[in-house]
Amino acid sequence: MAKQSGVIKITGTIGNITFYKMNGEYYARSKSSLSGKRVKKDPNYERFRTYSGRMACASQIAGSIYRSLRKAEREVSLYRKMVSEGLRLLRAGCAEERLEETLRAMFLPAPEPAVQTVTVQETVPQPRNIARAGICVDAKGKLEVCGENEANGAGNIGMGVNLQSAYKLAVAAPWRCVK
Repeated sequence: MAKQSGVIKITGTIGNITFYKMNGEYYARSKSSLSGKRVKKDPNYERFRTYSGRMACASQIAGSIYRSLRKAEREVSLYRKMVSEGLRLLRAGCAEERLEETLRAMFLPAPEPAVQTVTVQETVPQPRNIARAGICVDAKGKLEVCGENEANGAGNIGMGVNLQSAYKLAVAAPWRCVK
């Protein structure tokens, strides 16, 4: 690699010498025998093309996952880890179609399950005396029986509600109950 000197600096190729600019300095070197056509067609570069294709696939998928993150969560090191893990999975034989969901499962937090409320309504013999009972999670994370009597708006359950059945229903349910 030779530095160019003189008043006139050039870039490009003349004969077998290539002139170029790098980091503000001008240099000259001999022309490369490698061409894009040779890399794309020559059997000697088959493995290079294979690895380049894997890198392109892993980069595109990692990029789409990375862009789906909130800006506060984005870090370049996370993107690089996703690309690296994507390459490792592709090398291990993971199909490209499954790569995105595998990387999402590895790097994105699992969505929290939806919280559902269980409400038990029973009518009592008197008109307009409807009580709601259920199981609630208190501030400490413990289950408790809670409810309200619509007739008086009190925080207690009111008459005519079977608390044991409300508790059994909420505990047996596959979801968490909140007030």
